[in-house]
Amino acid sequence: MHPPTKDRDCTSMCHSDTKVRSSKFPKNHPLVTVDLGTKPNETCLSCHDDWSTKHKKKFTHSAIEQMTCLGCHSPHGSDSPRMLRTPVNEGELCLTCHSDKDNWKTDSKIKEHKIIHQKKGCVNCHDPHSSNIKSLLLREGNKLCLECHNQGVKTADGRTLKAFSQELAKGRTIHPPVEDDCQGCHQPHSSTFKKLLKDEFGDNYSEFSEKQFGLCFTCHSSELVTVAKTSSATEFRNGEFNLHNFHVAGTPKNRGCGTCHEVHSSKNPRLIKDHMPYKDYRLPQVYEKTADGGSCVTACHGLKVYDRKKPFTNSKGR
Repeated sequence: MHPPTKDRDCTSMCHSDTKVRSSKFPKNHPLVTVDLGTKPNETCLSCHDDWSTKHKKKFTHSAIEQMTCLGCHSPHGSDSPRMLRTPVNEGELCLTCHSDKDNWKTDSKIKEHKIIHQKKGCVNCHDPHSSNIKSLLLREGNKLCLECHNQGVKTADGRTLKAFSQELAKGRTIHPPVEDDCQGCHQPHSSTFKKLLKDEFGDNYSEFSEKQFGLCFTCHSSELVTVAKTSSATEFRNGEFNLHNFHVAGTPKNRGCGTCHEVHSSKNPRLIKDHMPYKDYRLPQVYEKTADGGSCVTACHGLKVYDRKKPFTNSKGR
């Protein structure tokens, strides 16, 4: 219960009586009117004055301006903590206004961010009053995600996601979107794509199409893969022979981007993996970068060399 209500002290703080109206306050004072006047926030802040400074930040929750404190809080009492009108668990309170975010509960095709179902719901990531960061976020960029993902996170199907603080360790090649903001590739609330991705990211041996790897082509030009000869679309070429095209689209094996590359970070240049996946196996892969090209040895083939300026003649076969 709100302490004034619990103490049955309605008139000294929030509501006025005839005596108060006639003697103590000017007519335009918010405490003079029984319905708290047109600016009930002023009434709340007459006691909760710490909030007027603590939450005076660049971005203010529009609910406070449009519906006042009473949009979310009950002024007398509530069965929910902090006298909220409904619990914050499962985003219940937030969804009374943000109904466009409610589809994760009703559409079985949508995967939702599991943190929404944890104790504080949306407030795990958002400040409900104000913030200096857009969307009322608690932290900026990947710092917010690393509040949870700095250690392994268990999923409902028994897997354990990586501790992504290790992905940002020194000496590793980091995919630029990871270094900046995870939202470059992931949706923070829900998605129809696996792993809350913003677009398709095909399996390792899916038949290639631009649609299958739409996520990669959000930033990278599709010519990285689609053209057989190029002098500019990719640096992974032997002279003008496009080795991305050869590996991904030019052979029946249809290797996907994730077959050879790590998506977050790698200890190797070009985000190259130590092992390439094949069925249930992890096959060794050794890559070395040179000034104008590089070399690669995998379980699929022996040493192969490429050079952009002086094309290398590799032996045929494995």
